[in-house]
Amino acid sequence: MSNLQRLLTWLLYGAALLALLPVFPFIARWVQIFFIAGLIAGLLRSRVDWNLTLHRLAVLVTLIAVVISGMQLTMTEVVLPLVQVLCVLLAARLASEKTPRNMLQTFVLALTLLAASSLLTLDMIYLAYLALMILMLSTSLVLLSFVHVDPAIQLPVQAFNGLGIFLLAIPATTLVLMAALFFVLPRTPTPLWNIIGQEGTAAVGMSDQVRPGSFSDLASTGAIAFRAETSELPDQLLYWRGIVLDQLDGQIWRRSNRLPREQFKPGGGTGQEVVFYAEPKSDHYLVALDRSDRLQGVSHRSEADGVFVRQRQDYKRITYRTVGWPQGVATLSDAAEIYLAVPETLSVPVRQAAAAISNQHFGFAERVAGLEGFFLQQQLSYSAINLPQTATPLATFLFDSRRGYCEHFASSFAIMLRLMDVPARLVGGYLGGTYNRFGKFYLVTEDRAHVWVEALNDEGEWVRIDPSRLAVNAEQAFSAAVAGRSYLQSLTDALFHSWTRRVLNYDVQQQFQLLREASTRLALLRQVKFSWLAGGMMFMALCGVVAFVWKRGGGTQDKGLLHSYLRQVARCAGLKRLPPELGLYQLAYLSGHPLCREFAESYGAAFYGGKKLDPCQNRRLRDVVRQLKRERFVIEVALPQCLGDNGRSE
Repeated sequence: MSNLQRLLTWLLYGAALLALLPVFPFIARWVQIFFIAGLIAGLLRSRVDWNLTLHRLAVLVTLIAVVISGMQLTMTEVVLPLVQVLCVLLAARLASEKTPRNMLQTFVLALTLLAASSLLTLDMIYLAYLALMILMLSTSLVLLSFVHVDPAIQLPVQAFNGLGIFLLAIPATTLVLMAALFFVLPRTPTPLWNIIGQEGTAAVGMSDQVRPGSFSDLASTGAIAFRAETSELPDQLLYWRGIVLDQLDGQIWRRSNRLPREQFKPGGGTGQEVVFYAEPKSDHYLVALDRSDRLQGVSHRSEADGVFVRQRQDYKRITYRTVGWPQGVATLSDAAEIYLAVPETLSVPVRQAAAAISNQHFGFAERVAGLEGFFLQQQLSYSAINLPQTATPLATFLFDSRRGYCEHFASSFAIMLRLMDVPARLVGGYLGGTYNRFGKFYLVTEDRAHVWVEALNDEGEWVRIDPSRLAVNAEQAFSAAVAGRSYLQSLTDALFHSWTRRVLNYDVQQQFQLLREASTRLALLRQVKFSWLAGGMMFMALCGVVAFVWKRGGGTQDKGLLHSYLRQVARCAGLKRLPPELGLYQLAYLSGHPLCREFAESYGAAFYGGKKLDPCQNRRLRDVVRQLKRERFVIEVALPQCLGDNGRSE
C-alpha cells in the first residue's frame, strides 16, 4: 500500500467517526453495534479471505438493517429513522473494499450523515465537526485523484509539504465562503430543523394547577427554563409571571375559564424591554416580567389577568419580546366574588386562625399585616424535601410540621385572606435568576419555579405578596434564587446563548435587520466630508507607494537591476531597445566589453543558480551600470528584428 493510499484510508475512517459522533447518543443500540462491527470488518478486511459467500451475507444483513430502520419512519418521526439508515449504509461501505469508487461513496455518506445530525442537535461543537469534515473531505478528494491515476504512487516528503499548503487553502477558503453565504442567502421564516425535525417532548413546564407539593417536585430539576435578555434589575423585581390561578377545588388551585375584566396602567417612565429565549416546555404559557402588557414574536392571546397563552404548542425553542412595567398597576373592573370562594372541606383550625385575625384587624393593610404576623409567629420554615403527605396539607403545614415549599405558603396565605374577605389569587412563574454580564441576560432554571399571592386592596388594585419570604430561613433559601455562577460557567453560557441567538435563531427578520444596518452605515459613509475622504485616499495612495518601494527593494530588486542594465546597454549601442531574443551571455559576447562580461557572469551565476544577489554583489553590479553610462560600443547584431537607429552597429 502506497503512502497516499494509507493516508487516504485513515482519512476515510476519521471522516466516518466524525460523522457518527453527534448522532451516536440518539441512534438505537443495535445501530451503534452495527456501525462498530462494520468499522472492525473494514480494518480486518485485508487479513480475511472475503469470498463471494461472505460478501452476499454482508449485503443481506445490510438490507435487513435498512428495512428495520425504514419501518420506524412515521409522520412525526422522520429524522431519526433516516439517520439510522445512513449509519447502516456508512457501516456497510466501511466494511467493503477500498476502491476509489467505494471511498468516494463513503465520504459522501459521511458528509450527508453529519449534515443530517444538525436536525437532531446543533450545538457549538458542530462548527468544529464541520470544519474538520471539510478539511478531511477536500484533502481526500485531492489524494483520491492521485490514487485513481496511479494506485502505487509514492510521494516524497518534500512533495507532501508542498501539497499540504494547497490542501489547507481549500478548506480555509470554503469556510470563509460558507460564513459569508450564511448571512446573505435567503432564509426560511422557520428554521429547517423546526419544520422537519422530530417532535420533541418537554419534561418540565408550568402546570395549569397547583396543589401542595406540586412545585417542590421541580426543586431538584436544574434544566434551563429560559434566558431573558435585558439590563440588570434589582432582586425584588425578578418575578417572572406565567399563570394565574383563581379557582380552588378542594386542595387544588385551577384556572377558571371566565375571568373578570381588568385594566392595567403602566407605571411612569419607559418600560423594561426583555427578549426571551425559552426552551421547549410542556405548557402553553409564555413567561414575562411581572407585569407586562405587550408581547411580540409568538402567536398568542392576552388574558385579562396579564397571562399570555400560546395559540399553538410545538415543543420547540421560541424567541419573543415583551415590555414590562414593574411599577404598573392592575385594577379589577368587575365583581370580586370569584376571588373569595373557599372550599367547604377546609379544616377548622385554618378557619379559626383566619377568624381571629379578622376580628382584631380591619381594612386591607391591617389584615395583611396581621396575617404576616401570624405566619412569623408560627416559625414556618422553607423546605422542599421530606414534606408530609396528609389529607389536610395546609393545616399540617401551619400547625404541625411547619415546613413547606412556596405553594404551601402561597396557598394557605391566599385562603386565609379569602376567609378574611380579602380577594386573593395565586400567581405561578419563576423567581430570581443568574445575571450573565458577558451576554447581558438572566439565566432562569426550572428549580426556580415559584408561586406567590396577589391580593386586592381597598382601592381595587392587585398587590403582589410573597408569603414564602416570611419563612424563618427565607434569607438562606432565597439567596440561591439570585446566586451567581463561576467565571467559566458564565462565559460558557454566554457563548452558547450567542450561538443560539445568532445562528440557531437567525431568521428572515434578523437578515433584514442586518441589511438595514448595512444600508444605514453606507448612508453615514456618504455624509463624510470630502476633506476626510480625500485625506483617506491620499493616505491609501501613500501606503501603496511605500509598499511598492518596499517591494522593489525586497524580493524583486534583482529584476530591477537587470532592467536597468539592459536599458543602459541599449543606449551605449545607440538602440531604443534591445531585441528580446538576446540572452545575457550572448549580449556580453556581442558587445565585447569587459563590464558586460562581468555583469553577465556575476548576475547569471546567481540567477541560474536559484540564488539572490548578496548586498556586495548588488552594489558592484550597480556600479557596473553607472560605469556603462560613459561607454560607447558597437553590437554586431545579425537579427532583423532589431529596432531603432543602429548606425554604429555592424
